Formats: sequence, structure tokens, C-alpha cells
Amino acid sequence: MSSDCDIVTLAGAVTVAEKLRQKVEKHSFPHGEKQTEGRLTISLGVAVYPDHARDAEGLILAADRAMYRAKKSGKNRYATAILPG
Repeated sequence: MSSDCDIVTLAGAVTVAEKLRQKVEKHSFPHGEKQTEGRLTISLGVAVYPDHARDAEGLILAADRAMYRAKKSGKNRYATAILPG
């Protein structure tokens, strides 16, 4: 698992992820202009139990992989985990 990762469990994670992304995008952070692209961004990975994994470790790994897909897709977005199989 990456070092730039926090874990949150909640109902409606996809909806919350999009709302959080929008809030970060619109907020004027101090020194935000020093960030890549001149603003602070957020990349989120969303995984759902039991759809994306059967245990906590697998769920964390699925969310971590989704987060990296979000980053590779251009940052400032969320991605959901890929269904196994």
C-alpha cells in the first residue's frame, strides 16, 4: 500500500468522493499556486465490500489500485475498483 493513502469507510462512498473532489477543486488553498498545475488536487480510490474484495486487506489493496488509476488518468478525480474475475 502506498504512503499517500488514508482509509475511510462510509456508505455512499462514490457520491462522497465526487463531492469531496469538487470541494477541493473549488477551494482556494493557501500556496495552492505552488502545486502542480497551480492548484491542489485530490485523487481517490473507492472499493466496496464485498463487491471488490472478501476481506479488509483485499479491500484496501483494491482501493489503493483504484487511487493510482485515478492519478494516472489525470489526477483530480476518483476511480472505483475493478471487479475481480
